Amino acid sequence: MDDERNQPLPESQARHEPIGTRLRLRREALDLRIEDVARHLHLDTSVVRALESDDFDALPGPAYIKGYLRAYGQLLELDVRVLIDAYRAQAHPAEPELKPAVEMNDRMALRGRVYAFGSAIALVLILLAAWWYTHDQSIDTNPPVAEHSSASGTAAPAAPTPAIAPTLPLPTTATAPTASTTAMPQTATVPIPPSVSPSPAVVAGETAAPSAATPAGQARLQLNLTHRSWVQVDDAKGQQLVYGLLDAGTHRLLTGSAPFSVFLGYAQGVQLSIDGQRVDIAPHIRANHTARFKVSVPSDAGGTGTSP
Repeated sequence: MDDERNQPLPESQARHEPIGTRLRLRREALDLRIEDVARHLHLDTSVVRALESDDFDALPGPAYIKGYLRAYGQLLELDVRVLIDAYRAQAHPAEPELKPAVEMNDRMALRGRVYAFGSAIALVLILLAAWWYTHDQSIDTNPPVAEHSSASGTAAPAAPTPAIAPTLPLPTTATAPTASTTAMPQTATVPIPPSVSPSPAVVAGETAAPSAATPAGQARLQLNLTHRSWVQVDDAKGQQLVYGLLDAGTHRLLTGSAPFSVFLGYAQGVQLSIDGQRVDIAPHIRANHTARFKVSVPSDAGGTGTSP
């Protein structure tokens, strides 16, 4: 009796069913609660109940209702287009009429082109003025070249040379001055220390730290999806590891305390393995393609333990 109730309605019969009845029957067939749907769609439970009871007057408006139906239909893997068409035929929402925008006449278009052209010319003039100002300032800052005075016959003072840091004289042995030579102070050259190369980041002989292993008392549960399915996994401590609708091709590696409580909306499309050993979920698959069971850590004798 339960298997017949969980079977989806034929397409010809489903089209004549109210929208709320279709949603409720499909949700019950997937063994989902209203709280599960509200949590996944980020909606209040009152919104989900209003959709399943066709109480559209309690919802904000046609645009929101269509969004709710689209998200709910995708979650339940229903034909979203059929749901939207059924809502339009059932509710007949009065959608606002869109009026075309007033076309701009030729005079306004010409004025806009003139304004744009004038703005472009003004921008070019501003850029030229800024370039000319900066170029003129750079010329004024260059000092003039000193010229020789022809009247007095004396040369103009040369441009000052940059100051040179004083040098320290080296101590020399005292010698008697001679008539032809004079003692000149010698400058000490300070040796430039060689550049110090940074020490290498890794010391020779050290190796990289090993990757973190599975913590003690923890187990690893691998999920591989070949078909889109609702997946819910909780560990022995009640921590929720995954909860939601996963697409085909999804791979998840979960770590937690065994045994794991698992619920699959479409069990044929999910492959499980715990600590590298394959989990046989075929005995737990129901007539509506769902499965609810627990997965334990593999025993020393081999094989994984599953229980309803």
